[in-house]
This record gives sequence, C-alpha cells and structure tokens, in this order.
Amino acid sequence: MFAGSAAFMLMCFTSCGFDPKTPSEGNFRKAIDEYLAKGDEGKVCLQLDGPLPFDVPRRQDDTTLKLLEGAGLLRSSDVMARTGNHIPGFDPGPEHVRRYEATDAGRKVFTDVSAQFMSGPTTQACWANLWVDTVVKWSTTRRMEARPSTGPIS
Repeated sequence: MFAGSAAFMLMCFTSCGFDPKTPSEGNFRKAIDEYLAKGDEGKVCLQLDGPLPFDVPRRQDDTTLKLLEGAGLLRSSDVMARTGNHIPGFDPGPEHVRRYEATDAGRKVFTDVSAQFMSGPTTQACWANLWVDTVVKWSTTRRMEARPSTGPIS
C-alpha cells in the first residue's frame, strides 16, 4: 500500500507540472533557507570590541554586556585590573572594573574574529540562525534591455 502511494505521488509530481523553478511559496522558501544556511548569511551576531574577558571600568556603560549576562552567556564579577584606558605616559594603576567572562553556554557562541577586522581585537557572539517561516509576496522578474545612456553623467 505504501509503495503504491509513493509511486502515485511521484507520478503526480512529474506529470502534474511540479517544477522546482516555478515561482511558488515553497520554492522561494527553500531557496532563501538554502542561502541563509551558507556561511554567516543567516546568523544573528553581535561584534564586541576586545577579547574575552571584558574589563569595563565603572564609569563606562556596559548595558550590552549586562543583557548578554542576563541571557546566560556571560557572568560578571568586580575586580581590580589595569584597563589600558588612560592618557599616554600616565598609568593610574589598577582600578575597579566589572569583569565579564563567558559561561559554558557563552563559550559556544563567542568567537575571536580579530583577523576579520583591522580595528584590533574583536569578539563575535552568534546565538541564533534565521530561517523563513512564510513567503508573503513575490513578483516574477521581467527581462529588461540594457540601453546606453545618452545624457550627461551626474
């Protein structure tokens, strides 16, 4: 019975006009999901300046790090540390900072991506992947002819 049903469905798809290139919600969803699955295209990421752990002086805003701590990706503690945030030639010594370190869950999402940025040490947190739930609307493409411009370039 199952083999007969599968053969009927295969016959229907091949003879009823099923074409993976025909514009349809399913075909667009599949193509977009395949695109999002490649490389970093579908990842939800946040770039953070510096390597882990992050030492944040009390005078600086650490709202983003607090949110990541609330999500269970970082844990914090108050410590004394040199921050490097000082005037050249003047070393104020260690100061009170909030140190953020990755939790076990955070180690799965934090990556050193310094090589991708010329601005210095950078850490990236990627914690979600995008996918398509529903394709709401699409339009078919029209073939357009390229015409040379006759007017001045502005």
